[in-house]
Amino acid sequence: MTIEQRLNRLERQNRRLKFGGIVALLGIGAVFLMGQAKGVPEEIRAKSLVIVDDDDRVRARLGANELLPEHTELMLTDASGVMVAYLRAGEHPFGASLDLLDQYGARISLRAVKDGAALGLNSAIVGGGQISMLAGEGGAGLELGFSRPEATDRTKQIVLPAPYQPGITLDAYLKDGASVRLHDENGNRRATLGVEDLINPKTEVETRRPENSLVLFNADGEVVHEVP
Repeated sequence: MTIEQRLNRLERQNRRLKFGGIVALLGIGAVFLMGQAKGVPEEIRAKSLVIVDDDDRVRARLGANELLPEHTELMLTDASGVMVAYLRAGEHPFGASLDLLDQYGARISLRAVKDGAALGLNSAIVGGGQISMLAGEGGAGLELGFSRPEATDRTKQIVLPAPYQPGITLDAYLKDGASVRLHDENGNRRATLGVEDLINPKTEVETRRPENSLVLFNADGEVVHEVP
């Protein structure tokens, strides 16, 4: 092969390399321009969003509740998989709620109920203290009681209102008046100061005691003393 032939072949190879480089640059530029034109997606659709850590452990989940599909929930968990925060929005009677929990099960609950809102403070210890406050249309209520076994299934990540048995109940309503009720360790009503609706077990007739009344009950719920 002569020198002239070699030069011609090199020129052809050079032209092909230049053409390939131009095509590559045009392709990169087209992709860049398409990305610029598209910008940030206006909408992302998914049934659920799950966030995991470096060890592939679920730390957050956003989606529909498995048992109540009409409810949307956001759950946050710690490194051991224990739920520490739960936000839910749905239909009555559950409504919207926010639960904050520690690793032992103590809980702060804020709930939107029909025509009002409720706040609950729950101990993690069975028999520990619990405070429930409710403010709604026409009045408010306060309950001091004792926690019962936790109704939170953290394995299935389901949160239900914490069960309790009341100790002291205070109610103040515009139409029904005010009352203070005392309960025993079994949750049975033992005394009421103020408004109370009593049903005669023989006649099944209901009578309302006034706000200045005191009614005492035995463990079976029977009236043993009334003043006046």
